[in-house]
Amino acid sequence: MLCVSIYQGLVQDFRDEAYDPPSYSIGLLDFVTTWQPRLMRETVINVFLGPYTCGKCLARINRSNHAFIWQITLSLLLIGVVVFYAIEIQLGIPGSSSIAATCYFGYVFYVTGARVLLRMRCKIPGNMIADFIITVFLWPTVIVQMKEHIDAGALNVITTDDDLHSFGSSLDSKLDKLSMDSELDNIARVYATFGNNVNNNHNTKTDSRM
Repeated sequence: MLCVSIYQGLVQDFRDEAYDPPSYSIGLLDFVTTWQPRLMRETVINVFLGPYTCGKCLARINRSNHAFIWQITLSLLLIGVVVFYAIEIQLGIPGSSSIAATCYFGYVFYVTGARVLLRMRCKIPGNMIADFIITVFLWPTVIVQMKEHIDAGALNVITTDDDLHSFGSSLDSKLDKLSMDSELDNIARVYATFGNNVNNNHNTKTDSRM
């Protein structure tokens, strides 16, 4: 989480000051920092009902009427985490914890995918690495954030057939066209700017010595 925060801080520092990208309607930690009982309640509820809420979000993002497909899949993965860890602890069957960890990361990948799709759909800056790391540790708040953003009408921004066609393109195409915060581009920009600053400082010192 600290690495993600440092990276995002560096990216923001080297952006154009006039750049004002779209953002989520609530922050990941608003349930604590703003002390809103409703958000706190939603976060606690989604520790247990996260698969149901995330499945609904995926259905709305993909304009599908079959949310139960994702809900069942996510539920089985989350239940698998608890069941296989319990088997490891109670029965001592070797390898059960590995299966539980696989179920957990499968669940995390699903939630991360939902966040990435919503981000690209709403053209919110970000990258998959940060989304994954955040989801590993804060998946209930990630789900609440997606739900609140969708409920706020964020998906209404795409209304034309051209927009829908663009959204339905391949994942690589989406990343090329819609992502405003490409991982490699940002790293390259940060290092390039850092290198230029170092060179300028070196030239300034050289000139002063002469």
